[in-house]
Amino acid sequence: HGILSGDFNTFAPAIFRRIQKKKVERILGKEWINAFPHLKWSCDISHAVPQDGWGKAVKLCRILHIRMRSLLDYMFIYNMKVVSAEMFDLAGSDHRPQLGEFEFS
Repeated sequence: HGILSGDFNTFAPAIFRRIQKKKVERILGKEWINAFPHLKWSCDISHAVPQDGWGKAVKLCRILHIRMRSLLDYMFIYNMKVVSAEMFDLAGSDHRPQLGEFEFS
């Protein structure tokens, strides 16, 4: 059994992100299951800190009330079944927390 989770840096427009996601899934193999296959975003750059180098973009997004969201974070599981999986939109960080509940298969 296993869980592989983290920031995979698939920062790209949705059409290209799909290609990047498929590449990660192909590298891991079919035995690894994406616990959040329909998650559209997990990171909101409009909440990044200045040290991340997005300072001007963040300020502009806040002024214009624009959210720069992207799917960067993934959770893959091995030899388990997803019982529930959700992401919480808590704006304390640019990356949002994810919670998965799994059962052994």
